Amino acid sequence: VSVACPQCRFKYPMDIQDVLLLRQAHTLGCGMIRNGEMLADSDLTASQLSWKRDFMARSTRDKVNDAYALYAHLMTKERLEEDLVKKEAEVWKLLLEKLPMEADEDGEDGEPGSNAGLSPSSSKSKSRSPNGKARKPVIDETLFHGLEEFMNRDEKIFLTELFTSGQVRCLAQAAMILHGVLRMSMSGKHAAISKQNEPPMSKYESQKHVDFIAKTKLSFPLSNHMPGYFLIPSYSSKSGWMTLSDQKWDGSITPPPASKRSFNHIYGQYYKPPQEVYPQKVVTVQGVRGPIGRLGLRRGDVITHVNDAAWTGTAQDLQEYIYECNAQHPQDEISLTVNCNVEIATFLKIRHEMMRRSQEPPASNRA
Repeated sequence: VSVACPQCRFKYPMDIQDVLLLRQAHTLGCGMIRNGEMLADSDLTASQLSWKRDFMARSTRDKVNDAYALYAHLMTKERLEEDLVKKEAEVWKLLLEKLPMEADEDGEDGEPGSNAGLSPSSSKSKSRSPNGKARKPVIDETLFHGLEEFMNRDEKIFLTELFTSGQVRCLAQAAMILHGVLRMSMSGKHAAISKQNEPPMSKYESQKHVDFIAKTKLSFPLSNHMPGYFLIPSYSSKSGWMTLSDQKWDGSITPPPASKRSFNHIYGQYYKPPQEVYPQKVVTVQGVRGPIGRLGLRRGDVITHVNDAAWTGTAQDLQEYIYECNAQHPQDEISLTVNCNVEIATFLKIRHEMMRRSQEPPASNRA
């Protein structure tokens, strides 16, 4: 009997959630550990990154240990070899040893991403509609930049939760995951994505789906500068592949050109800049060329993270950092995360709630 197969759970007085939790830990350990070392986040799928975040929470670890203690007791009681029971736990115990532990965060109203100890399914179960019933997960494919066909349903749900959590950390993680999906799609590895119970769409269905996304973007416009994650080559002052500038920003969201007239009408009474002091000083992209010009960075993008750490320096500081990296390690890439700030995080959360409310039936129908 293996912990990776819960089909025999009826033989033992264990709660199904405990069995599935052990199975999840076993599966994650097998997928993330190679030769005793943990894989980098860039090598993980969106589902694995979701599980990884869950198992970093203290409450989840305690549940795993309690479930394993009961499992080991029951297996030993059935007179199975003790070495077999210990061997089954080696993989996920090694994983928990290497993962950093985070204290649980108390979220409000079970908002997605507000509690590190909750799995996506459990966080959704706390989201309630006005009539008190649990809300179904909402997938917002307008956030995926046309990459939705390279993700399965669970990954779309998880990414939607990250994008709309209202937290900068989750927003930056979503941008990094989407970058990984893009690279995977370009390498051809997307063929290995598991899409059980998701039959391929016909040409008519695909076109209808594209039209629906375009219509949604008109009804609920996105910001003209969306979160993004880019790996840029370092460059010298002579190359000058990117021009940066310090700008003062009042926290307003720039609308896309096609929705300038309707943008304020739709969001004006709902979105207010969340910080107390404005204008804020930010580092923006003013121009790109050469190999960086082909990556997708745009004029006006706000650089918020450099090498996955929040950037608080000036544009000149960042240029000098890039020059220094080029001088010391010319072959290394530098990661830039753009537009992952509290303003965009707040805006996407408000937009998501507005979209969700528009899909709920009127109060008269609920009654």
